[in-house]
Amino acid sequence: MLYRFGDERGLYFALPNVDQFGYPAFFYAGRVRGYKSGSNQQQFDILTNHMRFQLSEVQKVMPPDTFYFSILRDPFSLAKSSYAYFKDLCPAFSQASSFEEFTTHPWKYYNPDLRYSHLSRNAMSFDFGFNNNANYSESLAMEVESKIRKSFNMIMLVEYFDESLVLLRHALCWPMDAIVTFSLNV
Repeated sequence: MLYRFGDERGLYFALPNVDQFGYPAFFYAGRVRGYKSGSNQQQFDILTNHMRFQLSEVQKVMPPDTFYFSILRDPFSLAKSSYAYFKDLCPAFSQASSFEEFTTHPWKYYNPDLRYSHLSRNAMSFDFGFNNNANYSESLAMEVESKIRKSFNMIMLVEYFDESLVLLRHALCWPMDAIVTFSLNV
């Protein structure tokens, strides 16, 4: 949808030099195709690829009035989907005989030092640039929420995707045809 919108209007996309801006590493402006540091740097209109968010680096390639938005998903639903999708890639998932086994004994399988382990613990926190291995506390959750609220103009919800698109359309003053979509992988 975002690619179609930008393509139809001749907007400039910040595209990665390589797949997904080097994910799971933090986003780094130098990984944007055509980016050159300096004062006359071309700023882009749309940056929409998956990344591990780092606001200070994103701001190097995007204009000051950028509208930042992201999408969240119910954590249980995301965990279940991640288990199915990344079972062969993520060591914690591949060692467990089932999703139920993994969720019953996560510490038996989870090792933060192994590659792709971030997929099996607090994946949304990780993608927003936070430490997914931090010990949970109410104060930590409030700090993360506060930082996300300060960085993003809007957070959409997968479970309310259609409603989120309507809100996004209004926030960006887009025409109705800009949010027309069809479901994939449902």
